[in-house]
Amino acid sequence: ATYVIKRLIREEKIYEIPANMELGSREGMQTLDQALADLVRSGIVTQEEAVMKTSNPVKLNELLRIQQESSRFQTSGEAMALHNPV
Repeated sequence: ATYVIKRLIREEKIYEIPANMELGSREGMQTLDQALADLVRSGIVTQEEAVMKTSNPVKLNELLRIQQESSRFQTSGEAMALHNPV
């Protein structure tokens, strides 16, 4: 656990842990929903399977939507770069 997570546990602010985990990806932390979204994105599990396993389907669907939009943006940016070389 990171210093921040340890502090939240000591201060009994357990409700703040998920938000801090989402922001702690540089330290290797991720929530179940983030892990499930990554598994869906990589084709290891279906979105339906992931939704059945999550405790927060709304959050998972939000993460999947964000990943899809990001992927589309990157793909369209790469396509534009190929058609418009510098």
